[in-house]
Amino acid sequence: MEENSIIGKAVPRVDAVEKATGKAIYTDDFKLAGMLIGKIKRSPHPHARILRIDTSRAEKLPGVKAVVTGKDTTGRKFGTIKAYKAIWDELPLCMDKVRYIGDEVAAVAAVDEDTALEALDLIDVEYEELPAVFDPLEAMKPGAPVIHEGFQNNISMQVFLEAGDIEQGFKDSYRVFEDRFENVAVAHSPMEPHTSVASYVNGKVTLWSSTQSPFVVRMALAHQLDLPEAQVRVLKMTVGGGFGGKTDLYALDVCCVLLSQKAGRPVKIALTRQEEFETTRTRHSIIVELKTGVTKDGIILAKQARNILDGGAYTGVGLVAPYLSNLFLTLPYKAPNIKLEATRVYTNKVRGGAMRGYGSPQVIFAADSQMDIIAHELGIDPVELRSRNAITTGYQTSNGLRITSSAFPETIEKSAKGIAWAEKHGKMKKENKGMGMGCSGYIVGTGVAGGTPSNYSAGAIIKLHTDGFATLFTGAVDIGQGSDTVLSMIAAEELGIPLSKVKVVAGDTELTPFDLGQISSRTTFQTGNAVKRAAAEAKAKLLKVVAKNFEISPEDLEAKDERIYVKGSPDKVMAFKDAVFACQAANKGLEVVGNGAFAHELEQTIYTTGRGNYSPAYTFSTAAAEVKVDKETGEVEVLKIHYAHDIGKAINPINVKGQVEGSVQMGMGYALFESLLFDKGRLLNPTLSDYKLALTKDMPEIGVTLVESDDPGAPFGAKGCGEGTVAPVAPSIANAIFDAVGVRIKSLPITPEKILNALKEKEKAG
Repeated sequence: MEENSIIGKAVPRVDAVEKATGKAIYTDDFKLAGMLIGKIKRSPHPHARILRIDTSRAEKLPGVKAVVTGKDTTGRKFGTIKAYKAIWDELPLCMDKVRYIGDEVAAVAAVDEDTALEALDLIDVEYEELPAVFDPLEAMKPGAPVIHEGFQNNISMQVFLEAGDIEQGFKDSYRVFEDRFENVAVAHSPMEPHTSVASYVNGKVTLWSSTQSPFVVRMALAHQLDLPEAQVRVLKMTVGGGFGGKTDLYALDVCCVLLSQKAGRPVKIALTRQEEFETTRTRHSIIVELKTGVTKDGIILAKQARNILDGGAYTGVGLVAPYLSNLFLTLPYKAPNIKLEATRVYTNKVRGGAMRGYGSPQVIFAADSQMDIIAHELGIDPVELRSRNAITTGYQTSNGLRITSSAFPETIEKSAKGIAWAEKHGKMKKENKGMGMGCSGYIVGTGVAGGTPSNYSAGAIIKLHTDGFATLFTGAVDIGQGSDTVLSMIAAEELGIPLSKVKVVAGDTELTPFDLGQISSRTTFQTGNAVKRAAAEAKAKLLKVVAKNFEISPEDLEAKDERIYVKGSPDKVMAFKDAVFACQAANKGLEVVGNGAFAHELEQTIYTTGRGNYSPAYTFSTAAAEVKVDKETGEVEVLKIHYAHDIGKAINPINVKGQVEGSVQMGMGYALFESLLFDKGRLLNPTLSDYKLALTKDMPEIGVTLVESDDPGAPFGAKGCGEGTVAPVAPSIANAIFDAVGVRIKSLPITPEKILNALKEKEKAG
């Protein structure tokens, strides 16, 4: 195969200079003439009925230009996925009652921030406090406080997934293992808090936002405002991190629009860091009750699970979480018989939503911790046990996932070799050191496309210019993961021009084609395919004209190095820019434009039985960790992590390695430090000084091995790495702790207190 010119090469990101020099424009940097500052009045109660809202004093305050409450809205509830409108449950400003501390009740726009904050204090809200419930198990009990009317036992979503014969599977098993695992809600903690600017002019809404899904926001915003989508334009600015938390429509987006409409001037609302913690989204806390049956050799025969998700006060994109928590338990190991149940429960806390790895880190912590338990009990090396059960290319899972490519066995091998598993595992106990492994499988996109035709989830347009440049129009959003660079590389490779000559226009719902957004690790595969097809169509137009000039067939031409030449005769050539000019001339001045789209046909059985192929391809990952435990303090030091990832094909290897290293940092925080602490619904640690993240000083030596499986349906074979790479980190650390000091911690985070208590219990038991 001929070597690519750009694909597979390590190149700097196309936005690197702008970000490094401070020239990138984030939403909070954006200013419009006459712009006002907005602020939101929030509930101090976890659950209460609103009896009265008096805004008269705020409206009289000099400098206040607009005040809005629920009566100024359309009263329409909003959500994320059109197919589930029946369970949309959120209002931009509460009208009847509040459901968590921080719920939005009113908003103001003033000439400056101080005036806006003063106006908030002048708004008088009278509440009748209601009983609240903060634990999902308590919320499901008969007689528990009702958070949303019409949802029995406070269950917002419940899904089931069954395939094979679970009873026979357990009957045929040599051993059956049953364990219960818990984790807590954690925060996205992006560097940039949520910020929006809105302008309402003559019935047309323009929203500048730090969103990662502008088309999803447009759909929900147009619905809430009762406007045609054509009257709503959403533009993403430079985004300072999202991790899933900037997927939904937020109350601040709607409030910006309502205030702008009322004041007749643009309005900006930027959340404070405390609001970012208290009122946006969290990673769902999930209780996982897991039962696995295996043969004497450790081959999985049956897997059963009950997942209970703490959904918080509202649903939003959280409605997908129960299904995904089931789906990720069918990967990365073969399991012919499964019975999985997931229940998402309302509680009076900040809502759970999408967060990097969406549902995967929670259940993979459970599943891969249990794999270690099985290996220990059966006396099988944990690496060998995983290899025996590993999903391979061509396999179809019992629930219908079709594996078009898998280098999973190779990731296990490479990760073990990179950390010197054979030499060290189980042999460092005298030093209180240990090794552990964690594995996961992940999707590269989803067919749920928000009601677009034929599950079309990504489009791209490429316009060629007579100076040899190309402009790529894409609805995809770069949130720091480097998608603008990857998509530009794909376009440049297909067109045969340098990366520097591809310019990107992204995330503008009025100018760019539809894209589902930066979710589900889908951009490289799905949007990348759309970009490749758009570039191929534009190139085909050039080849047709050049072929006519050379009196040959277009199939005999090659586009490379800014030239179009006859294969085997590189001296018979036309410059790329001249070909664009000739093409325009031959078509009476028509611009040379290529159109591309990608659609993954979601099988309808997914909606009814949970079975069917969910994603066009799947990635696989293995992390191996070496840790040291201080038995006096319970502190864990992660010494080294070697990570191997099935990337399909690395478009930009340096970018992929950076993504993996970021996943290690986030996975470490999830394993050892991060926890949102609540007291009766009130968040106790809503600042970066109180909320513990994994910092530079905590980071271990990281080794990264990229394993390429070249997926046949992917652009240049590339799958993805953004989300699935988080999940294996926590179980690898938990399993390494067990190897070091012999205690198994089944709840996250693994704090020093938990380790010391477990060591004391172990000592008591002899």
